[in-house]
Amino acid sequence: MKIYFSKIFVLIAAFTMFACAISRESTIAAAGMDLEAAVREAAQQMEARLPSGTEVALVSLGSPSSAFSENVLNRLESAIVGSGKLIVVDRSHLDQIRWEQGFQLSAEVDDNSAKSIGRLIGAGAIVTGSFADLGDAYSLTIKAINIETGTVAVSYTTDLYKTMRIETLLARKDGAGGSVRTAPPQTPQEGNRIGGITAQPPAAAGPPDGTYTFNPRIQAFQGARAVSVYLDRIVVRRGYMTVYIFNRPEGDGDGYGSSLMGTWKSASLIDMDNNRSARLAQAVPGGPPFGSVSRYDLTYQNVTGMRLTLTSDDTPPIEFYDIVLEQPDR
Repeated sequence: MKIYFSKIFVLIAAFTMFACAISRESTIAAAGMDLEAAVREAAQQMEARLPSGTEVALVSLGSPSSAFSENVLNRLESAIVGSGKLIVVDRSHLDQIRWEQGFQLSAEVDDNSAKSIGRLIGAGAIVTGSFADLGDAYSLTIKAINIETGTVAVSYTTDLYKTMRIETLLARKDGAGGSVRTAPPQTPQEGNRIGGITAQPPAAAGPPDGTYTFNPRIQAFQGARAVSVYLDRIVVRRGYMTVYIFNRPEGDGDGYGSSLMGTWKSASLIDMDNNRSARLAQAVPGGPPFGSVSRYDLTYQNVTGMRLTLTSDDTPPIEFYDIVLEQPDR
């Protein structure tokens, strides 16, 4: 009898240790948070700790990829603008400062340099950040410095899940992590003096007029999950760009409605080459007569880049984050 109970005790002890190990592994796997949630928390801390109406300049986020840095700063800008408590400085002003100061969007910037940039553009606060790979997760830090007081108003740090979206953005490295476009548009009289020679930045030619068809259609993601939203083609005409998205991987997409297609009426198109958002001129839904939407035609103005991302207003957002224009097929 004693031997029998001893065996039962050993089995119970072994099972308890195994369960604890599984629980510990689950805790480790669950460590961290979604990128979108992290950005919202950082924005909320800024709104709480900076005076209402402060002009905020989103200067840089140090990371291995300008595509990732741009994505995070764009989301942070959307979160701040959406609350209406703070004012975000136009990113085009920062492009000029970056060119003159010789640093990139994804570069590490020390506090003194960041403060100088803030004073140059008249911002009340500047925001910088950093990013690191911890192995089982990523670490994201976002810092806001109050220019008037010279103090750090926000220092937000969190761990991020390793998702397909982040991995894809990080894979798009541009040399030493800098932006593909090294300078903002300037007139011929502008430019930097280097050794007595005026260095002119490259002109923004933009995509040629025509129709850019994607075959197969590009599929969108919501977080790390592929969803039934597809980009079929982009048409460029006289400064306007129309993006056609559908709820089916092939065909015209007009036969069946989809709940995922009703969230694009104010979608953000990001010009990755020039680090700026395009202005939405028109959003036209289409679909069956019973009301659900199966397609959207989104028209934007003055898009000059060849690399784009398109983001819906969902939470988490639905994204096309790898749109590359080459040559129009017609």
